Amino acid sequence: MSPSKVERVLVEAAGREIAISNPAKVYFPEAGITKLDVVRYYPQPWPRARCGAAGGRPNVLVRYADGIHGEFFYQKRAPAAAAGMDRGS
Repeated sequence: MSPSKVERVLVEAAGREIAISNPAKVYFPEAGITKLDVVRYYPQPWPRARCGAAGGRPNVLVRYADGIHGEFFYQKRAPAAAAGMDRGS
């Protein structure tokens, strides 16, 4: 399937619309949790997490491209678009 035909869902975050590709990808098979479920969860703990010692930055970003049971890698730098995101309340 060509990249232009990949399923995408628009999600609003910090006042911006963000395209989530492959939203039905299962990340946690035992619980049936999808990529879109994870994306929708993140705003819930963020107000409390951002007040911690991390200064509003994630401590570690571990990516699981093939789901939680697949290979993983550490993302060393946040995407350039993340630098301008409003991380306020």
